[in-house]
Amino acid sequence: MGIRERLAERVERLARLVPGIGSYQDKETRRDADKRLRLTLADRLDAVRKTVETVIAELQAENHFDPLARLGRLERKLYQAADSIRFASYGYSGVFDAIKIDEDKLDQLYAFDIALAESVSAVQETAENLKASSPEAMGADALEPLEQKIASFNGKLHERMALFRE
Repeated sequence: MGIRERLAERVERLARLVPGIGSYQDKETRRDADKRLRLTLADRLDAVRKTVETVIAELQAENHFDPLARLGRLERKLYQAADSIRFASYGYSGVFDAIKIDEDKLDQLYAFDIALAESVSAVQETAENLKASSPEAMGADALEPLEQKIASFNGKLHERMALFRE
């Protein structure tokens, strides 16, 4: 499969993951599509943060205080991750400037964007599973999957941001 076919396939996959991103390959709308992608992912992370807030409130109501400090740290990490995407500098989206990019780098960019969208979906699913858990099941092991998913997302985000600094 050639580079152009891989690019088209990845853009189609990204369009399925993030509404309104179908125009991602159009040079005139890339910056806008990038912004929509980042805002969509940030909004999804904000929704996860609100889920964690709900879990915290439920635990407080049930007088289960042990996991609250860790959940508070996870909530802050989600807030920071959402802001990292939402308020990314032009260095994050510099690929969309009027400069010529080779198709291999563009292919890498689309792959990172797909990975970010899939990673946010994994964070969302893990947070929903946590919310469905009973307060008694909220031991240290119960929070580990969400911590790992958030760390994985942040790692992917930093890799993507570094892609064009090379």
